[in-house]
Amino acid sequence: MEPAEQTIQTSLAGRIGSVFVTGLMALLGLVTFGAAIALLMSAEWVGGWILLVLSLFILALLAYVLRDARAKLGWRIVIGETMIELSLPANRSLIHRPEAFKGAIAIPSVRGVECYPESYVQLGQESLIEVWWLVLRDGRTILLAEDRGLASDYVAPTDFARRTGQAIADAAGVQVRYLPVAEGRAGILGVWGARPPQR
Repeated sequence: MEPAEQTIQTSLAGRIGSVFVTGLMALLGLVTFGAAIALLMSAEWVGGWILLVLSLFILALLAYVLRDARAKLGWRIVIGETMIELSLPANRSLIHRPEAFKGAIAIPSVRGVECYPESYVQLGQESLIEVWWLVLRDGRTILLAEDRGLASDYVAPTDFARRTGQAIADAAGVQVRYLPVAEGRAGILGVWGARPPQR
């Protein structure tokens, strides 16, 4: 007999890994910044300025890593027999800027689940992500999660968003709608200045 309630959240390993990487980057940024200040105070101008710029870059990148870690720690969905409880942090996408959502939705109010593949090309390298959306009968759309690294030779792909979207579609008795790939703006390192495609 299937359980009446299904809880979906990021894996424990993923949450621990995010906290570890965030702490490591924070430590590296602070150590580099301290070394830069020490060199500048010793009139080692070239090395000091190089380390200062590097430390500021690391600390700026840390803001995005911290945002992603907070999303992994706070993301949770519970699928019951008649309701879906959503706890979706605002930081659950690196490029989109969805609002946080916390509340329960009746399963009959689900009109569909949609998968939006998005391509971002930078320096000849393509990064493909799949953004999964919940579509309600009242016209609202809610960004659930996204899978990253789907066309990368350097990043292990994820399938967390796909499994989540399929679980909700199965519970609601609807088909997943797959949209064609659309190209967004990658920005710098896929972070600064990045923009999702217009749909």
